[in-house]
Amino acid sequence: MSTLDASYDSCSEYTRLHAANFHYAFRHLDFERRRGIHALYAFCQHADGIVDGDSSPAEKQLRLNRLVADLTDDTMTSGTEAAWLLPALRDTIIRFRLPRDLLLSFLEGMRMDLEQKEFETFAQLKDYAWRVASVVGLLSIEIFGYCHDSVKTYAEQLGLALQLTNIIRDVRPDAACQRIYLPREDLERFGVSSEDILNARPTAAYQALMRFEADRAEEYYLATSDLLQEEDRRTMLPSEIMKNIYHQLLRKIRKRNFPLGENVVRLSRGTKLWITLRTRLLLLHRV
Repeated sequence: MSTLDASYDSCSEYTRLHAANFHYAFRHLDFERRRGIHALYAFCQHADGIVDGDSSPAEKQLRLNRLVADLTDDTMTSGTEAAWLLPALRDTIIRFRLPRDLLLSFLEGMRMDLEQKEFETFAQLKDYAWRVASVVGLLSIEIFGYCHDSVKTYAEQLGLALQLTNIIRDVRPDAACQRIYLPREDLERFGVSSEDILNARPTAAYQALMRFEADRAEEYYLATSDLLQEEDRRTMLPSEIMKNIYHQLLRKIRKRNFPLGENVVRLSRGTKLWITLRTRLLLLHRV
């Protein structure tokens, strides 16, 4: 097995283990595109793992700096941080003409996680979400393939919807890490304190706040509805599967009234498989 094939295989296994929801969507890609998206997501998940890991803030910054250095090196052969994924990532960048500046923007979003524990305004949160989620969508569509530039707006809006859903789902585990992603202006508007979040107090004010945030996420899901033209629906099937899985997750969280318990709300494997099948069947029905 070549070094490149071994790198791709490692990325595929890493994605399977660390990006379960996305893994369902990627099954429908052809061999080359599936390998490419696995390389991209392995890179993103590896960077996210650095931020969420147990090492010191200084060590995390150092490791992120190494990834930045790897990306700015044309050959990407001297990496010391993620040597196992760099051959596959480099091949994917070249094969699908991925803009490296977007990959660097993603790493800047990861750096924000280390330096910024709270956001004052939704505009600040939106900038962060664009870097860590919309950017990944913009890179992904280059691998999926598309005809119309409206797909770029679709990817940006969907990235914001998915990231807001993640934030709504993970309020409790994020608070355990002393992180509050909900904008301070929203907390003040609904009379929710940081201590309510950090101490997991599910007050009526907190639940009103979360309904507001869920409504905001719904607006981004809705914004994607009219952005895909018929020629792009088939290639965007992975994105549509991800959208429908996360949208159903948001509905389930809302139905449970935004719990702050220890157990994070998740969808079962059977539910995700059914959503995947239904999304595919609806697409075939349209064609």
